[in-house]
Amino acid sequence: MPTGERVRAGAVPPLADGFSARPETAAALESALVPGATVALAPGRPTPGRSGAWLEACGKTQLAASSAEWLWHSGKVDLLVWAVATSRASVLSAYVEAAVMAPVGPSGLRVPMLLGGKHAARLAPTLAALGFDAKPASERIGAVSAMKMCRSVMVKGLEAITIECLMAARAYGVEDEVIASLAESYPQTDWERQAGYVFGRVIRHGRRRAEEMREAAATVREIGLDGCMAAATAQRQQWVADLARDGVLDPDREWRDAADAAVARMRQTVRAAD
Repeated sequence: MPTGERVRAGAVPPLADGFSARPETAAALESALVPGATVALAPGRPTPGRSGAWLEACGKTQLAASSAEWLWHSGKVDLLVWAVATSRASVLSAYVEAAVMAPVGPSGLRVPMLLGGKHAARLAPTLAALGFDAKPASERIGAVSAMKMCRSVMVKGLEAITIECLMAARAYGVEDEVIASLAESYPQTDWERQAGYVFGRVIRHGRRRAEEMREAAATVREIGLDGCMAAATAQRQQWVADLARDGVLDPDREWRDAADAAVARMRQTVRAAD
């Protein structure tokens, strides 16, 4: 998101005389350079019997430099960092991770973020000067990512449960009674308003949420749990995203209308299968 102030760090290598950016050299590279993406450049023809052949000179640095300068000069990025590293250890020695801990939309640049890594505390003042709300939370790489993933199991899981609960209740014609019962058990929540918020958010962002929850399920499995709740959440979020993609669901519609449309599509699919 543009901040009004652009920052470059590190020296991007100059391009060699006669350098030419040929599309066939790294097909679809520009289209792959989208927010949130990670792109790795490697030789298309590895040397047989040499596991480290990808490190050999083949123009990777020139392509990366050309792409970085193109992104910068076209105004597509506000922050350009060029880091030189020869090993995983050298990268991690100065690496700082960030976990976004709330929806970006309402706060924009000021969305709360947690920083992790040995240099998190050192980076925090620089980010604060740029307008970020980023706080150091751990010196251990992976800790704030774990915070984010574990939190998502709860937050995105509640979204999936809310949609499944109220969609079923609407189909049976008992949604008002269910909402009234929830209000008695959890009076601090305005369930009618919460239903509209959750349906709208998941319809609009379900695909990204499903991707995140598949990663959350993998995070849970790494400690020995099967991650069944996170995986089920991903499945429900993806289902809503697919209906939105097909034009069945509209994030701006009232949640009851969205539930009716989803149930109608399910029944139509069942009839077609019969």
